[in-house]
Amino acid sequence: MEIRREGSPTPLFLVESKLDSGLGIGQLKKYKSALAKLPKSTRLVILTRHGIDENLWPHTPQNTVWLSWSMVAETASMSARRASRLDQFLLRDFLAMAKLKGIHSIPRMTTDSLKRLQMFSLFSCDKSSRLHHKTVSAVDLAMQRLIEHRDSVWESLFARAGAWRPYQNIYKLDNKYAVLHAGFWRPRPRRNVRESYIALELVCSAKPRLHVNWGWKLTPRHPRYDRDYPYEDREAYYPAPFTRKIFKKPMPQATKELEGGLRRIGASFLKSRYAG
Repeated sequence: MEIRREGSPTPLFLVESKLDSGLGIGQLKKYKSALAKLPKSTRLVILTRHGIDENLWPHTPQNTVWLSWSMVAETASMSARRASRLDQFLLRDFLAMAKLKGIHSIPRMTTDSLKRLQMFSLFSCDKSSRLHHKTVSAVDLAMQRLIEHRDSVWESLFARAGAWRPYQNIYKLDNKYAVLHAGFWRPRPRRNVRESYIALELVCSAKPRLHVNWGWKLTPRHPRYDRDYPYEDREAYYPAPFTRKIFKKPMPQATKELEGGLRRIGASFLKSRYAG
């Protein structure tokens, strides 16, 4: 699909829509060729079930935008409440079709699901031998939201920078808390540096806090290498009340509130020595 301004012959966006069918490198090469003949302002939008494909992401044309069907469904659901009667009919028809295809919006987190993040920390740090299925669901939902924020806000910045790869993981902090982590990393940005990274983190404590962490991991040959902590990093964090508010909001609203600050941090990071 092409999206154009009324009366303009030049497309603003080329939209490649995928749900169950695959997307290949060959198809992306064809888009690169097509985009080379169009103004630089024209961007490719790839719409898939889960957003960024980590294997295909390095092969996409510069300035490509990745979207997940879940985020589109969430936006459609919110828009239907304020739309005209005709638009409401079309949006609800789309949402019904999306539901049949197994596409669900990413829900807001409840007070209970946020409390369960601390239970996950207790389990991860060997202080509990049981993990309730509701706790697993809460962790999965929190990670989904981190990934959506990462993709929506930072994807275009790091796609233009090149050599960066999306990732997500879970680790322990001071053997007290589990931390959910979704960001971008770059291997071997400079000599004696193993990798550079920037990520959104959620510390799973009694009062969960959202952090932005960026820096690099040193190799043993680096003059400042410390075996106990081979990192040089920086961190910014959001207060616990703000974190709760963000995770309880619908995804489009939460992303809008985070977008300005995260874009500034991402752009500043790419200019720093940490980015390589």
